[in-house]
Amino acid sequence: MQVIFFKSTQDYKHPNRTLTPIHTADIRLQEDTAVLDPVLLVDYFEQWRDVNCIWIELFNRYYFLSESPCMKGGRIEYILHVDVLKTYGESLMAQTALIDRQEYIFSPWIDDPLLKTRSNRIRDIVKIGSVGSPSSGSNYALTVVGGQ
Repeated sequence: MQVIFFKSTQDYKHPNRTLTPIHTADIRLQEDTAVLDPVLLVDYFEQWRDVNCIWIELFNRYYFLSESPCMKGGRIEYILHVDVLKTYGESLMAQTALIDRQEYIFSPWIDDPLLKTRSNRIRDIVKIGSVGSPSSGSNYALTVVGGQ
């Protein structure tokens, strides 16, 4: 199977990041490996430290580099994890979606009643001597601004 080793200087969260090919190798699997988390044992090549993305033709996927320890005999072991954003980025960017649980159209905060969180901001002005009580179960975070 053909494996292409890449280097990218862009953020890994960018779906269309530019990849610079460093090395190409034909590899034969010696042991069973997982498609999502494969482990490759590769002969040493000069720029092996610069690799941060790998394409495996057989699996038709891009992979992150988790680790790359040097092994005996001049080999490098690449421990990989599938890069979903790079592999499926183009098809993901082409999708359209409808947010069906956003309460307010003008708000960037999505109010989801299935999550036990509060998406709105609450400002409460209370005298210092009467902040919360253990019996009511209320808690406050006190923020002080200014020097006077």
